[in-house]
Parts: sequence; C-alpha cells; structure tokens
Amino acid sequence: MTTYLHVTFGSQAVLQDIQHHHSERGLLLTVDAADKDRYQLLDLTNAQQSVFAMPTTYAVLASFHATLDIRGWLNFDLMTLPDLQRDNFMKRFRADADLQRANGLINAYLLQRTDNLQQVAVLTTWQTEWDWQRWHSSPSYLLNNYEKDAVQYSFLHKQYRFAAFMK
Repeated sequence: MTTYLHVTFGSQAVLQDIQHHHSERGLLLTVDAADKDRYQLLDLTNAQQSVFAMPTTYAVLASFHATLDIRGWLNFDLMTLPDLQRDNFMKRFRADADLQRANGLINAYLLQRTDNLQQVAVLTTWQTEWDWQRWHSSPSYLLNNYEKDAVQYSFLHKQYRFAAFMK
C-alpha cells in the first residue's frame, strides 16, 4: 500500500482551521524556520486524495524506519531530476548507510511528486537543527552534487519546526 504526504501552505489561522476540522487525521502544523509567517500543514496518510483544496502530493517511495511518524526538526531537500538520474538517485538513497547512521536522525523519506515524477524530495527528520547541520556539512552528505549544481537541479532546502514548539 502506498503512503502519501500531502502538503499545503497558508496562514497560521487558515491552517489551524483546517487542522481543527480534520482533527481525526492528525494533521501536522509546521512553520518555516526562516520565515515565522510561513506555515505548512502536513498529512501523512494512505489516502491518495487530500483533504486540502490545493495540495502538493508526494508518494513515499522509501523510508529508513518502519514507523512513518514525523517529528523533530524537518528538512526538505527538493530537486528536479531527469529520469535516469532520478532512478540512480533513488538507488543511492536507499543504500546510503552514512545517512542511516547519522547522529540525531529520526527518519528519512524519499518522496516523489505525484503530478511530476521528475520532482523528488528527501524529507529528513532530526532530533535538533544542529544534528541536521552536522550531517549537511559532512563530506558524506548525499545531496552534495545536487546542491552544488542547484540551478541545474532546481535544488532547494526548506527547514521547518512544529508550530507548537515555537517561542
């Protein structure tokens, strides 16, 4: 059975209203670490259809741990890869022992947009922001080549905190 991650963006008030109206789904409200006014709502589910009016939907292709809970510090690495590069990247992700052993890693998810198969994302969840920064600066960082050619791959980092833990 395929698992999906549905994502939508909006103001805190609008997303909290959606979260309240669908409280049975366990929707997760996060805030952009770089912009405290930019919110994101996540729905990790087996349902292919989203409760969001305008979702970005990803199929979860792989994760390192059996539990698919999302918690901690969230980092999204988004990129566009041509077919052959995408397939090779997916194989490398699944075999990346350095990432699997990274200090502070909670889980890593390989995601693929359902409306554009060349767009992939790696969602990593960490105990702390520092844990992610340490992995990101390590020579074994899986995405070094894509980040170096950010324009070619439309590469983007986005970090989020859970809104409940904001100061």
